[in-house]
Amino acid sequence: MLFLWTATGFFALFLTFGISMEYQGGRIFGLTWTLVAWVLQGLLIWFDFNRATKREAEHAAMLNEAGDQP
Repeated sequence: MLFLWTATGFFALFLTFGISMEYQGGRIFGLTWTLVAWVLQGLLIWFDFNRATKREAEHAAMLNEAGDQP
C-alpha cells in the first residue's frame, strides 16, 4: 500500500508542478490530467481510511463475541 501512496503522490505532484501544463494540448489538457491524478490520490486515501475503519469494527466485534472489552 505504501508503494501505491508514493506512486500516486509523485504522479499527482509531477502533473501539478511538472510539464503537463506546457504540453501540446495546452492548459486544459494539463489541468485535466492534474485533476485525474489528485482524484486517484483521494480515492486511495479514502480506500485506506475505509479499510482501517472496517478493520477496527471487525476487531471490536471479535472481542465482543469473545467476551472481552476493546
